[in-house]
Amino acid sequence: MKIFSLIFFGFFCVLAIAKPPPNIMKNSEELATVQAALDICFMSSEYKSFKTNKALDFHGISSSIDRVLEKYEKKYDNSGMLYMAFKVSAVKYSDDKDFRAKLYQIYGKSCSEKMLQDAVEKIKEVDARSY
Repeated sequence: MKIFSLIFFGFFCVLAIAKPPPNIMKNSEELATVQAALDICFMSSEYKSFKTNKALDFHGISSSIDRVLEKYEKKYDNSGMLYMAFKVSAVKYSDDKDFRAKLYQIYGKSCSEKMLQDAVEKIKEVDARSY
């Protein structure tokens, strides 16, 4: 846990040096919550029972998040630090019991069609307000 804390601290120290605008940081954090929900889904027994096409639908969302973050990286020349901060935040959310409880309260299970639809909408919303 100490190593993770040091890595987490180091990423945010470097990010503070070359920090993108606050709106981009906020967007990245919102995308981290979507990625965390997907990560929770990917670890579930429900996901493991999916047919290939349905599993690919969920992985496509993850790829969409990566594409939005790549745009941010290109525009703000942040040398990968924004993406690393995003990944650390996604792990933080996916490990958070309150976050998991909220997901189950909203969606009733780890991988629902509603979660998939909400993820698509959130990515579109974040991407539209990026520029």
